[in-house]
Amino acid sequence: MKHPRKPLKGSLTSLIVSTPLLLASSFVSAQDSGFYLGGSYGESYGRLSRAEVAQTFQDNGRQVLTLDKSDEDNAGKLLLGYDINQIFAAEFSYFHLGQYEFNTLLAPAQNMRGRSKVEGFGLDLVTKMPITDKLSALLRAGVARTSVAQSFS
Repeated sequence: MKHPRKPLKGSLTSLIVSTPLLLASSFVSAQDSGFYLGGSYGESYGRLSRAEVAQTFQDNGRQVLTLDKSDEDNAGKLLLGYDINQIFAAEFSYFHLGQYEFNTLLAPAQNMRGRSKVEGFGLDLVTKMPITDKLSALLRAGVARTSVAQSFS
């Protein structure tokens, strides 16, 4: 009995969760408008399923004997923003969500290595809504271009 397979968006699937610690700071003396820099840093976790890898190779006449994987990495984001006025700001950002690898030994004798790297750029419009003198709410809307580069050898 053959089990139905889920559609894959590539040979190496990953679920990436980033929990960055925000380290944003402003380098402008103007109160109402000006440029600022920010960033975040944290860990990212990829999910490489041993069963999905084994099934992919089995469909091609190979059997997975061993599978070593590295699915944790550092993640980060750098941003350059501009305060247009007290309410609106625009931000351009670069983010890197990690690099993940796996090594597997197959039967008949073959070694396979795979890598995946996730990064991208973003452009956001930020709206700041003051709640009190020292507390504001943020509303962020934007677009992002993400790249997932994969290689196998």
